[in-house]
Amino acid sequence: MRTIGKASMLLLVGLIMAGCEKEQALTREGDINLAGCQVPAGLTQDQAGKIVCTQQDPVAASVTPVATAPANTPDSEVIAAAIAERAKQEGESEFVEARKSVKGDLTGDGIPDVAMLYSLSDASGGDASITYLAAFIREAGQLKLADTTVVRDGNQGINLKDGAVQIKFLVVGPDDPSCCPTVEEVDKYVFHGGKWLQVLAQP
Repeated sequence: MRTIGKASMLLLVGLIMAGCEKEQALTREGDINLAGCQVPAGLTQDQAGKIVCTQQDPVAASVTPVATAPANTPDSEVIAAAIAERAKQEGESEFVEARKSVKGDLTGDGIPDVAMLYSLSDASGGDASITYLAAFIREAGQLKLADTTVVRDGNQGINLKDGAVQIKFLVVGPDDPSCCPTVEEVDKYVFHGGKWLQVLAQP
């Protein structure tokens, strides 16, 4: 009986330890990864370690927030005003036809928000351009700009899956001529704590 008791005790301790490890494997609200970034709750340690703080980008951090639009302002006007303000601050102009957006819940509150890709280029007519990802969050029924970060140029589209914004790119593969990329890559971003966080791709 004593031997059985010891075996049962060891099994119980093992189950408790396994349960503790499982609980510790997921992040909690307010956790910060090794890069110093606050990460969403419910991620594994591996997933949390792949998140980088895009807000550290000096271009994104230097922009003055746009004032909240008056109540009942149409979404299209809120978005246009925010982009126009950004263009004014940067001394650039927007190629409106390059806008791409996706509607969906970015904050986990069940209310649809908007993630918008847009590009600004040198107002003097230069070829260089910068592409931005903007988060427009809906609060009290009104859309407002919450955060903007710089992303890669040359995107092919944007969608929202499992709470993450996915931006598709085509890059030159080993057998592609430089003019004609065919290899697809996807950059992922989550909106958390009032800012965009990029999820690094699996190695």
